[in-house]
Amino acid sequence: MTPLRERMIEDMRIRNLARNTQISYLLQVSLFARYFGKSPDTLGREEIRAYQVYLTEEKKLSPRSITIAVSALRFLYKGTLRREWNLEEIIPAPKQPQKLPVILSPEEVLEFLGCVRGHNHRTILTCCYAAGLRRRILAIRQAIPTVRDRAVIEAKSTVVKVIVRVIGSLLEGIADLDEKIQEAAAAHPDFFIFDSLPGAGAVLAPRLLAAFGSQRERYGSAGEVQAYSGIAPVMERSGKKKWVHCRIACPKFLRQSGD
Repeated sequence: MTPLRERMIEDMRIRNLARNTQISYLLQVSLFARYFGKSPDTLGREEIRAYQVYLTEEKKLSPRSITIAVSALRFLYKGTLRREWNLEEIIPAPKQPQKLPVILSPEEVLEFLGCVRGHNHRTILTCCYAAGLRRRILAIRQAIPTVRDRAVIEAKSTVVKVIVRVIGSLLEGIADLDEKIQEAAAAHPDFFIFDSLPGAGAVLAPRLLAAFGSQRERYGSAGEVQAYSGIAPVMERSGKKKWVHCRIACPKFLRQSGD
């Protein structure tokens, strides 16, 4: 082991670098020295530039792989050899490419959703695909046209068309689900009780039916129904003082339905 390699290992241990990082840095420095057949402490800026050209043009490494070699050389020359260099200029790191996400076309989205059996599962997947809809609509409303690149415009246009199609499919699923709820509620023998209540429409009546259930014997009086619903006030007394407050211990869903 050369003194330079031993010193670099000590410097990495002092900085508590991860074991895999140490192995990777040592390998990259070894490849760099082997390429020129010289010790790294005798190599300078021109050799570093030539090595980066070699990695890019001849080896055709990816930017991520080149970045690992750059990080190793930066550590060597700054942390071990103590070179007073501007590392960003002398050992520049390659720019990482930003890949655009794969966007399905409206036809592909509809084809995918059409393969899902059952409205419930299709509705769930539709909601998942349309997540972040409010944020997208807000961004569209606040958008200022600052680009005329058709590649960007077409991508955004495709996203908007997909959202419109998804909303339409979602509304169809909701309408179908509401119809099934109405059919199931109308077939229940106690539905007429809740349907006859003032203000109980197509949404509230089935909700009340589901909340109270079918076991009428659970409730001995109207007061028990109010207490169970959480709409009966609770009176407390302490000495000469007394106060009334809302019932806390109750099913929140049922109290919301009763409100």
